[in-house]
Amino acid sequence: MTISVRRVNSWIISVSTFFLLPTCVYSQESLTAIVKASNTAVLSAQIDGLIENVHVQEGQSFSANDVLLTLDCSVQKTALKKSKAQLSFVSKEHETVKQLAELNSASQLQIAQSKAELSKARSDVDAAAHQVSLCTVIAPYDGNVIQTWVNAHENVQAKSKMLEIVDNRELATEFLAPSYMLSRLQSGVTFDLNITETNKSYPAVIDRIIPRVDAVSQTVKVIGRLTSTYPELWSGMSGVAVLK
Repeated sequence: MTISVRRVNSWIISVSTFFLLPTCVYSQESLTAIVKASNTAVLSAQIDGLIENVHVQEGQSFSANDVLLTLDCSVQKTALKKSKAQLSFVSKEHETVKQLAELNSASQLQIAQSKAELSKARSDVDAAAHQVSLCTVIAPYDGNVIQTWVNAHENVQAKSKMLEIVDNRELATEFLAPSYMLSRLQSGVTFDLNITETNKSYPAVIDRIIPRVDAVSQTVKVIGRLTSTYPELWSGMSGVAVLK
């Protein structure tokens, strides 16, 4: 009778374990995650020129609309001055043609030609002003300088990399999840983000799921966002996303 009871108890434990195992496996998943900044950029030169001054250094913070770097703009400013002088001359000439037209002393062709020259002169001024604006690199948002590739008094060519910047205030997180979890991965689902570098856990929420399953790894990319701002978190930190 004792042997029978032991066998029954053993069978009950085995069956219980069999039914409980899936619940334990699917109750929580820990997936490798990385922190990324929503705003990050490599600022390149828009024109060829000589660097006049680099106003920020690596690691330094800045605010939106701060001047980060300036190029020698002597040539561009001279071109702008010339185009403005031409615009002034064409404007006066156009006024003269208009006065002649009122006295029936100017043809329709002369009037049309005068308007076209005035429009061209204004476009030339706008183009020259734009070239001048390219001599100054303005910060698009608050952030920090991650890397610099240039120094003052160096010549740069258009499209050359000059500064890399990042804004660590709005951080996102990315991780790869097994495709069998798709039914549980939905926008708005909350999870914990455990960061290795800080040894802390931060609340986060799934923002979106990239609608493609990798055929080799059978995973999908999930992008989440932190629910608050944490000064100690930087782009590039890593950890695990714990989905309950």
